Amino acid sequence: MFTKLQFVFYCVCSALLWADFPIGVYMLHPDNDASHELIGQFGFDYSQQYLHLYSEAGTGATDKQLEMAAKHGSKVLLNLIRGDILEAEDGMQRIRGMIQKYKKHPALGMWYLFDEPSGEKRKEQLLQVYAMLKEESPDIPVALCLGWFKDYHIFKDCADILMPDIYPVKNQPFPEAPLNNFTHFIWNVSRLGKPVIPIAQIKNFKRYPSIMIKANIDPNSCRYPNRTELRHYSFAPLTMNVKGMFYYSFYDVIQDGQRSYISETAGPAVKELREFTDLVDGADFLCLTKQIGLGNPPEYLAASWSKGRQTWLVLANNTGKQLQGDFNLLATTGSGKLKPWGQTSSAEASLQEKKIILEHLDPWQVMVWRLEQAE
Repeated sequence: MFTKLQFVFYCVCSALLWADFPIGVYMLHPDNDASHELIGQFGFDYSQQYLHLYSEAGTGATDKQLEMAAKHGSKVLLNLIRGDILEAEDGMQRIRGMIQKYKKHPALGMWYLFDEPSGEKRKEQLLQVYAMLKEESPDIPVALCLGWFKDYHIFKDCADILMPDIYPVKNQPFPEAPLNNFTHFIWNVSRLGKPVIPIAQIKNFKRYPSIMIKANIDPNSCRYPNRTELRHYSFAPLTMNVKGMFYYSFYDVIQDGQRSYISETAGPAVKELREFTDLVDGADFLCLTKQIGLGNPPEYLAASWSKGRQTWLVLANNTGKQLQGDFNLLATTGSGKLKPWGQTSSAEASLQEKKIILEHLDPWQVMVWRLEQAE
């Protein structure tokens, strides 16, 4: 249950984030003008790096990180805890010192509390740091990355924003990668009552050979998410009213020598998401399928955004198989023709109260439409 103060903060933070809809990239390295210019052209406005604040080199790199972001008009998801600082005798004092050092920097957008925590001891430590952050910088949101561990839910009170991450594309041929694991985890995390900003995959697991070998997968057989999968990563979570999106990771792509993957594949997919979220900024959100977080996610997800006399819809196939139409809804946002938006297929479609008339959805396909209301 929320306390009154927590509920007020949740409402304010939720409204603020939806107005801004941060889109960020993990591990922005090299941290230089060329990297910022590359991501900036596709609508990324946040970046993150795993820097060790509690070393001289890490503090210097953090200073540079914030100054580079400020130079390019973006924000930083600032990594606060690294190494064994939580175990150090003076750890909490040193953490407070870093909060005080950076809390007023104009490029600081959010604190990044921790990466995939687990265990009661870690929860108690993070609750202590979270209380410190709210004391020192109450207006700066605190974000926490969650791995899909059995105890992920115990960390819900350690942050203002929860960031679920799971990366399903390894070496499976399309459409066999289980993208619904990503949406399922977001669905589950939404039950915890905090704004959600998921972390989607833009990495190739060949960069993590030990993990793949342990899973009996040849690292060289792994691949990057394709355009259809990236659209699903971006738009399917929107139907669950997420408050932003991050992508993991820039460094892996660059180190793999695949800068063109960002410029030609991932970047354009992110730009489409940015243009849509800008378009529906301030719109009223309505879930059109199963109540978010109730039971398991449905085979298809749908939502609408209405602003004035304009309405947009997203319909996402949440399976790796073709789904035959029509698509029944649990709420209505009117009737009329559905006009394709962005990179959406031009297949004929219409909305008839609680039903989308469409022949079929291909595996993992996302449809984004503008509704032309019937007279």
